[in-house]
Amino acid sequence: MEGVLNFKFRKVFTVSYSNITDTTSLPTTALDGKSLTVTFTNSPPNGVTVKMNNEDYTDFTYTNHILTIQNVTGDIQITGTNGEVVISNGTTTITNNDVNGMTFDEFTNTTFYYVNNSGSSIKSIAFTVTANVIGSGNQYLYPTIVYNGTTKTTNTAAYLQATSSSNAQDVTSRSVSMNVNPRLADQTEFTLKFDNRQTNTRITVNYIVSYTMTITYQ
Repeated sequence: MEGVLNFKFRKVFTVSYSNITDTTSLPTTALDGKSLTVTFTNSPPNGVTVKMNNEDYTDFTYTNHILTIQNVTGDIQITGTNGEVVISNGTTTITNNDVNGMTFDEFTNTTFYYVNNSGSSIKSIAFTVTANVIGSGNQYLYPTIVYNGTTKTTNTAAYLQATSSSNAQDVTSRSVSMNVNPRLADQTEFTLKFDNRQTNTRITVNYIVSYTMTITYQ
């Protein structure tokens, strides 16, 4: 009796991650022609974007923090988004559930994506941030928006003021408004980041509770 062994070889592609906090337990390879399932358990992103062979890939599902990619045909890049919002009115509030209770460092190193879908152009954007803090002192935040290759910053800080070294408390920053010139046209995607600057070390930001973005249209 003779035995015949048949082998089917598949190409192995790489899987990489960006803007995702904990990648130690996530798959780093995928097989050609197979499906890839990625289950996020630690600080899962609210949403993801996927590139395959350096091109945008949309044939995937992301439900209950489980990402499924059908029919792998190339290297995969997975990018997490923490707070992707389509703006359709004058005020958008991102709550603690949206930001996953993220730490202050995570918050200031995360890019938030928006699309102006109002039908009108945006002429100014105001921000307030609420965080759980402890200590005595101020934590300063400087918002920056980027759109159409333009970067807008402000020297006016939204600051979080901690007044108790023994009890954690939720505090809300002052509102900071940024004029947008040239104005943001309808259907323009823009990003938001917060620059972290601190004048002393007596304040600790435990986590971000929420932030509010107020839009003024032309």
